[in-house]
Amino acid sequence: MKKSILLISPTYRWWWVAPPCGIGWIANSLKKIDVRTKFIDCQITPRYKKKILQSLNEYDLVGITVNVSTISNALEISSFIRKNSPKTKIIMGGPHPTAMYEKLIPNYADIVVLGEGEDTITELMQKEQLSTIKGIAYFQNGKLEVNPSRPLIEDLDNLGMPAWELYNLKKYRFASVPVPFAMITTSRGCPYNCIYCTKFIHGTKIRLRSPENVLEEIDYLVNNFTVEEIQIVDDNFTLLIEHSKNICKEIINHNYEKVRFSLPYGIKADIIIDDELVGLLAKAKFHQVAISIESGSQEVLKKIGRNQLNTEVLRANIKSIRKAGIEVNLYFMIGLPFDTIETMQKTIDLAKSLLPVDNVCFYMAIPFPGTAFYDMVKEKGKFLCNLTTNSFTYTGKATYEMGSLKAKDMNKMYRKAYRLFLFRAPLIKRILKINIKSLRIFYGLIKYGFNLLFCGGQIKNKSYLNENV
Repeated sequence: MKKSILLISPTYRWWWVAPPCGIGWIANSLKKIDVRTKFIDCQITPRYKKKILQSLNEYDLVGITVNVSTISNALEISSFIRKNSPKTKIIMGGPHPTAMYEKLIPNYADIVVLGEGEDTITELMQKEQLSTIKGIAYFQNGKLEVNPSRPLIEDLDNLGMPAWELYNLKKYRFASVPVPFAMITTSRGCPYNCIYCTKFIHGTKIRLRSPENVLEEIDYLVNNFTVEEIQIVDDNFTLLIEHSKNICKEIINHNYEKVRFSLPYGIKADIIIDDELVGLLAKAKFHQVAISIESGSQEVLKKIGRNQLNTEVLRANIKSIRKAGIEVNLYFMIGLPFDTIETMQKTIDLAKSLLPVDNVCFYMAIPFPGTAFYDMVKEKGKFLCNLTTNSFTYTGKATYEMGSLKAKDMNKMYRKAYRLFLFRAPLIKRILKINIKSLRIFYGLIKYGFNLLFCGGQIKNKSYLNENV
């Protein structure tokens, strides 16, 4: 009998909704071995619990993808399934379960996939003996078992592409982005050692998809879904310059008339972007590039594992990119470990000195589970909320204190930063460009701005974990 699995992506309270790409890769791997698959994205599915309940009798297993933004809803969904279908086996995967599997098994998950999941889920569907499957944690004979880790996937081209046919791309919304749009990755892995990032999913080794493989996915999205924007969401798209150039050249050769591209996740500020790459980005119709700077303090950057910032290189990159007609967004973090009021002010001052740019974003540093940052706070500071069970985004109130770094100071500097930048003319212009038909985004932006300026922005979420977990 052919096996089947119901895949679920939980929701979170935010004003934009983006397609969860990771679960698409999982679904594609399952399709290769003829596993019957259904996907429910709770972000875009009204009355999703009813849809889940209707599907439980039709599928052997449930797979839930979880990150720090969706953990609250993931636990709620798991509890709902446990109550209504106690015999249904639940598999969880993603960065949060990988970091906190011992908190989830057995109450909320029977099996947790640790790290990259494509090969692991394939084996789970084909093998009965869990002890033979690398890269999983599970509950057996009254105790938690953790199998040896699985090597990273070396040949990314062999994965194919996410099962985009399972997505309703017209349902996703992002500010100033035409609908439908999609997000793709051209590489996995990051060699940097930033203490606020996890590395246990894609590791520290850069692995590349070939330009031909990437363009096959872009062609599929353009021809089958008529997408109008494709966002490349690599951790380090410009780290290997020649690879970036080759992808741009392939995009140019394909001459996509009605499609534009962007790099919204933030390229590293210390990488030199040469004139040839800038020219290729512009010719390939990249309309927006984000640069991840994080801090204006060299001392803080050094201590958090970032390369030292060469402001001359940064300014030259910004000038060159904007001169080519490409929007530039800058990303900074407030409340990093080792920050003080003085270093946070340096961050604000650096941001001011880099104007004019199209947008400046400040994010509250959060010690997410699985990071060195989290371990540092656990040892030397205190958490102001339960980061293992509650969903959080980077915009909000301080979630920890450590040493002389106090929550009131982080919150004060965070609000100060946004009061200086939120209502600058370029950002107002961007807001006015948003499709007014998308009332969710328009309302969300207004509420978002109010929260940032006056409330700190953090949305409180109910914790669904038992007290004894």
